[in-house]
Amino acid sequence: MTRPTNTKRIAIKNAVIKLSLEKGLHGWTHPDLAAAAGVPQGNLYYYFKVTNDLKHEVCQYVNSNEGTTALKEQGQNGTDLLQLKVQRLLTECFIFQLENEAPIRKVG
Repeated sequence: MTRPTNTKRIAIKNAVIKLSLEKGLHGWTHPDLAAAAGVPQGNLYYYFKVTNDLKHEVCQYVNSNEGTTALKEQGQNGTDLLQLKVQRLLTECFIFQLENEAPIRKVG
């Protein structure tokens, strides 16, 4: 059974993207994520049973046309460092999906 999308779930995914840009896809902790998303830590487990489920869903978004476009626009409008962080996140998601045998959707 799929849980309905709501503001807390979206806040958690957005916080993962923000933290991943700062620390890398594997560099953040659950307390970091809960604080960044503004939710109790228990909500992380309610919406995403395991961390890999959350990373997989975020990477699916990052590798979608919408997500890639949004990240690239953010990188182009930012500093060179932000551009490198965006590229690192795209690369980390690509590797994460390969390692977890998730289907990868070609972009572009």
